[in-house]
Amino acid sequence: MTRNRIVVSILIVIILVAFGAIVVLVGNQRRSSSNLSWNVEVGESFIYEVECFYWDSSSNDSVFAQLALLNHTHIRMEIVSLPQIPSEIDRSIFSTEVINHTKAHCSFENNSELPVNYYDDINQLLSSSILPVGDWYLLDWCFADETSEAFYPGTYISKLQMNHFTIGYELWAGDALLEWSANVTLEDGIPQAAFIDRDFISVGLHYIIQLVLLS
Repeated sequence: MTRNRIVVSILIVIILVAFGAIVVLVGNQRRSSSNLSWNVEVGESFIYEVECFYWDSSSNDSVFAQLALLNHTHIRMEIVSLPQIPSEIDRSIFSTEVINHTKAHCSFENNSELPVNYYDDINQLLSSSILPVGDWYLLDWCFADETSEAFYPGTYISKLQMNHFTIGYELWAGDALLEWSANVTLEDGIPQAAFIDRDFISVGLHYIIQLVLLS
């Protein structure tokens, strides 16, 4: 075998090994979750202050009236259920069995019900962003930092920050962008600041509901 053929063979092997490494890095392989645990308990409750932002070129008074009922109010999030953490997780398993599990019930601070049009969005936002603690690097590994193709059924994103963990979700549904995001405490796994962003481009309706943890 000539020297050139040897060099070519070595290069091919290197390329194949590198390609295999890339596949492993971007794959959705399961990893042990033995360090993850809940640092909150069923029955605990937390109070959030609500602020609403609203833009509407279609003059939809009913939407504005519902948001006005929420603006500058306090919401109580009570933890009602915590799922068992699977022994091994990947993006799909963690999304389905932990994030999507309904962990909370939300109401106004005086326990009266939230406006029906926004209960599901707010409850999903806060419930989805209650996370187990103990291995934030693992949770960050599960999801990309950002996405450019958030089509149905949507895409979760995450990013580990110095003093909190950001978890979010994006979905393009037709010409509407549906998005939520939360900054989660590293100590307790509770959302300390969160927002819902709904932008219905075709009808000129855009609103944001922001929640900030008070106690």
